[in-house]
Amino acid sequence: MPCNKYTYGNSEQFNVERSFFEEGQLKSEALWLERPSIVHNNYLAALDDINGTYGVIQDPITEKVFEVGLANQGSTWSHGIDAEISPLTTSLSGHPRVALEFAAHSAAHDRPRLLIARPGVGNSSDWDKVERVYLQCYGRFTYEDQPLPTLQAMARALKASDYLVTRLVASSAGAAVVTGLMSALDKNQITHACLKSRPNISNHPLPYAWAETMAAGDYIDKKIYLQVSDDPWKRTDQMRAEAKPSLNNLYAHGTPKRFRKDHALNRLLTDAKTFSHGSLEKADPAARDTVAALEHQQEAMMTLHFPYQDRLYSNPEDIKRFVNQIYFLGKSVTNLAADQVEVLQTPGGHVSLSCYPALSWAIERYAFHR
Repeated sequence: MPCNKYTYGNSEQFNVERSFFEEGQLKSEALWLERPSIVHNNYLAALDDINGTYGVIQDPITEKVFEVGLANQGSTWSHGIDAEISPLTTSLSGHPRVALEFAAHSAAHDRPRLLIARPGVGNSSDWDKVERVYLQCYGRFTYEDQPLPTLQAMARALKASDYLVTRLVASSAGAAVVTGLMSALDKNQITHACLKSRPNISNHPLPYAWAETMAAGDYIDKKIYLQVSDDPWKRTDQMRAEAKPSLNNLYAHGTPKRFRKDHALNRLLTDAKTFSHGSLEKADPAARDTVAALEHQQEAMMTLHFPYQDRLYSNPEDIKRFVNQIYFLGKSVTNLAADQVEVLQTPGGHVSLSCYPALSWAIERYAFHR
């Protein structure tokens, strides 16, 4: 019988462990989140939006481009838009099925939502060579607390395209990119950020072995999650077949060459080295990037989601130490408010949310309404 790690997402309500700072101490309590639902017609409308808006935005200075797709075009823009940074190697052009998850996530909210392929993925411009070397050496997306040049280019491209991003969401590699991007956007532009499975917290001295073990474990996990999941919005072959007619533009322009580039060995090896750095012995890259982000976005409410069985982390103590470092480094650098950062921990692994969309929606709704 599958353990709670796999079946947790079938719950009608989600019992999560919420951690927060109070009087300088990290405290925890139980929190119940309601299981959201979405309207099917809103999902179909989001698919149409993505199909019609898929393309790239360009930085007017460096001419770097970033692949994007927009959903919920008809929603109000007066409070800005939500933006999601793609994780690891996924992109709309290389993986049109990504549009299904993105459309469902968008239908769970009532604001315009932009999906951005992270640098080097899909049709997004890659990091410069010097940036790649720096990332592999240090695992940081800021240098001397300033965002890397490619993230500055992304911020300028968003501004040039009139995309006023005020809420950010990402998981895994995308979460690391988000903290760098927060430092590149206009000061105090961001109101909320929801980040799952932020890497660069634990240190993995054998990065390639760690990455191989993680990939194999996640592959096995995903097969089990998909088998036991009762979530009607989990991605299935039938769901892909039904959506394909609505994504004719996306499928027509999907590029097998780009798909292969996304999965090229050098890309995976670069990511393995970049995201293997963490903890005190590597100068706390995740905590320092997060503090730099919050110093620049002093009104942002950041919610960090960590599944208990995520292989990104060596042990739960690494997560606790990371959060404490954010608070104590933040107090010495900026006026970090005690309630600015919260942590939600749940059963599950690295790939659990793709098989349990409702859990993802519940966490985002909580994070965006703090």
